[in-house]
Amino acid sequence: QSCELLTKIMNRIENEVKELIDRDIHFGVSHQNSRKVAYFRRKDVQCFSDVINECETALKLSCERAGVSSEYDASLHALQPDSRSAVECCLGEDAREMCVHFIDFLNEKLELYKIEEEGLAIATEKLLLWLNKLQ
Repeated sequence: QSCELLTKIMNRIENEVKELIDRDIHFGVSHQNSRKVAYFRRKDVQCFSDVINECETALKLSCERAGVSSEYDASLHALQPDSRSAVECCLGEDAREMCVHFIDFLNEKLELYKIEEEGLAIATEKLLLWLNKLQ
């Protein structure tokens, strides 16, 4: 189940980034104030939020299977031995790396289009805490 969830997350990130790049190519940065583009930017923010929440769910499961505390604190004390397979560990690392790149991409896009979304920023910070636990 964990491997499937991690794979699903990586596929979702890949598809969402591709769609956003396609929209950027279609609309271009110069048209960022048009109504249609504003609609897609709001839609992008909601999509980013959904992806971040899905990533958090997958990484939380991976952390729990790794025996890492499921709390949002900075401690990394182990609850139990790591029960993940070698394949799951590799997928977890790939998903972690992809999430980090996605967050960087997301932050660049939010800055480029001058979008300030507090809820998304909070969700991203929570996700970064989970990513740090898997490091």
